[in-house]
Amino acid sequence: MKRIEWLDFAKGVTILFVVIVHVIEGMYKTGSFAQYNGFTHLAMGLLFTFVMPVFFALSGYLYKPVASGKQYRQRIMNKGINLLVPYVIFAVIYVTLQHFGGGNVHDMISWTNLLLMFWDPIGYLWFLEILFLIFVLVGALDLLRLNWKIQLLVYTILFGISLFVAMPWVPRLVLMWTLSFYLGYVFKQVPSLLDSRILFGLSVILLIVSFVWQMHLGGQWFETNMFSKLNFVSKLASLYGVIYLYQHAKTSRGYQYFIKAGQWSLVIYLVHSPVTSILRTLLMKVGLTNYVALLIIILVATWLISMLAAHLSERWQILRMIFYPTRWWAERKFKTL
Repeated sequence: MKRIEWLDFAKGVTILFVVIVHVIEGMYKTGSFAQYNGFTHLAMGLLFTFVMPVFFALSGYLYKPVASGKQYRQRIMNKGINLLVPYVIFAVIYVTLQHFGGGNVHDMISWTNLLLMFWDPIGYLWFLEILFLIFVLVGALDLLRLNWKIQLLVYTILFGISLFVAMPWVPRLVLMWTLSFYLGYVFKQVPSLLDSRILFGLSVILLIVSFVWQMHLGGQWFETNMFSKLNFVSKLASLYGVIYLYQHAKTSRGYQYFIKAGQWSLVIYLVHSPVTSILRTLLMKVGLTNYVALLIIILVATWLISMLAAHLSERWQILRMIFYPTRWWAERKFKTL
């Protein structure tokens, strides 16, 4: 399948924002830099508003409806291998590193949680499991031969239910994020939506007004990683506005760099969080406590190490087996022919 350049660019820039916000969040949760909370709250509130809605929408843009039960089963098996195998491996790595970190780790996850990882997702890896389950849900509705307009209505209703009805965490996340995923698919079905300056202007206005209102409410307004009754307007508005900007971005030297980063976005996502945690723990243990210096060093080093891991995954079989299981298996079978 021919790659869509602006989509890879969008994934590349968005994964950089994911790295940035997780570095900032990790430093915030140490509780050692309260004097920078004004910057931290603003950065976390803004970045968390759009990064995950955009990632789900970009995944949805690439979605192709299934036409038969056989195709559905094959799709789910492939997605399960490609998403859940790395999830399990990195869940074990993540929890192991946390326990080696001892008292310097925030949000400690117990070993018992690994046994419940599919019911209570492990840390930042929740995205992989929920994306897989969204493929399960959307594919199932495809088999009912529901057109995209009806499906969009169904997912909008399910989204509302996730905001107002108490339920277990995993089902709630699936209902919550399927709408973002499917909006990406709708953008592909109706390309003119991403060419509307009027819609873009409205999304910017909605984002600004809603974001300012959230700030005015105070409290934990900046914890915007998940949808809530207070932030769903700003998050949905940002989803459209940011993707509009990505599609209309002009090509440049940096454009090509982020296209490559976008092609490696899954590897970067998996690697960045453990690397960030290790770097932060080590640097603070050796006495580096300057906030700006820590932020810059951890961010740059995390990005470069994650990009290196992605580069090596194209060269080393063992890494390709971890990050791209079905691709590794297909190459292995081809070599044995």
